[in-house]
Amino acid sequence: MTSAQDNNHEAQIKALAQAAAAAADDQLREVVRTVDALSARGRADALIAPLRPRLAEIQVAHKLRFARLLFLPLDALIVPAARWKPSDNTLPRSIVLPLVHVVEAAIGKQAAEIKARIRAHTTADTDVIEAVGPPLWRDAAEILARPDLTMNEQWRHTAMSERMFHAMRYQVASLLRQAPALDTLVRETASGLVPPDPWAISAMARTVSTECPDALVKFAVMLVTRHAGAASVLHELGTNRSVVSLRKASEEAAQFLLDRMEDSGTTVPHKDLAAFTASMRRLATMLNELDHDMMSRVRRDQIRVLRGRLDHDCQVRLRDSVTHDFVAHLHAALADDTELAIEKLEDTARTLRVLEIVGRSLGSPSVYQAIITPAVEALEALPPVAGTALVHRVRLLEIMAGSERAMALLERDYCPVNENP
Repeated sequence: MTSAQDNNHEAQIKALAQAAAAAADDQLREVVRTVDALSARGRADALIAPLRPRLAEIQVAHKLRFARLLFLPLDALIVPAARWKPSDNTLPRSIVLPLVHVVEAAIGKQAAEIKARIRAHTTADTDVIEAVGPPLWRDAAEILARPDLTMNEQWRHTAMSERMFHAMRYQVASLLRQAPALDTLVRETASGLVPPDPWAISAMARTVSTECPDALVKFAVMLVTRHAGAASVLHELGTNRSVVSLRKASEEAAQFLLDRMEDSGTTVPHKDLAAFTASMRRLATMLNELDHDMMSRVRRDQIRVLRGRLDHDCQVRLRDSVTHDFVAHLHAALADDTELAIEKLEDTARTLRVLEIVGRSLGSPSVYQAIITPAVEALEALPPVAGTALVHRVRLLEIMAGSERAMALLERDYCPVNENP
């Protein structure tokens, strides 16, 4: 590439990064698709690095490459190399490719088969990941934990020592070994109806503690990031001293997660409603799970401040979405009366209701009732109608305000047609 071409490439990447920082969610997804398609993406990766937390929150699907699949379970731990310090409970992004080379060289033809299988897929294709990921993670764990493994040439580009190579590869091996079990735990409790199994968590933590104690805090971060409800289980196991060093590790992980939330800034901008609500639900659950009687006053104050910030963001977004995402579309959807229009409005109503419930768990219930009231009153204020339009209104009101208000609307507006004698 000539100097002029290189400068032009650099300018294009910088323009792309600037556009990404100000982009709406759908536009950002398009930017990621563009970056994923680049043949040389090192500088692009560095420029979009500040956006990675946001990419995770809005669940942007990335092209499923071999390196990404291998390190997918550890994604919450990976930070830009410039921000990493040896004392951190994170992993620098610079170690990914050197360790990927180690695994690829060891499994040989199997790597090519995996690449062929994932070529047309993205990180949204969970069925492919569930089929291909666990065997790869187990094999990689065995390879990286081999006592006779030596530092490869690619590691030298990280500017880290041979001692750090061995420390990092043992930690990654220990964490990858637990990735299939953690995936199973998350999948089995995805509905929220079944709590995380303490025995399963204890078994994973105990194995990590035995194999690589230095990875225990990272395991706790990885676990709670994937399943916020596991935080209280970790705390209980640590309090009971069920696993060596787990109490200290769970406390360090809790502080790490709270500090990350504190540094993340507002969650309001650049969020579609569903992504925002899912993010708020996860963060609120995490705060509730990390809150316990034995915490320090400093930690308690930190949680109180974070809860207040989430409460404020919930109120702002709920108030805006009631007006612009529900009430503004209500008349149009009912007038359209197509199944697609009604389904979209019902999806919005359900999401608003979930956001209201999340907000109530963070702040004053009366405030959230007042915010949701305009949507309820807009439904009740519509003139009486019959047929499917009434059914849609009743169903929407049941979602937004409960069955009693819905039945009252049905009794008020239902006018059966009199049959001739």
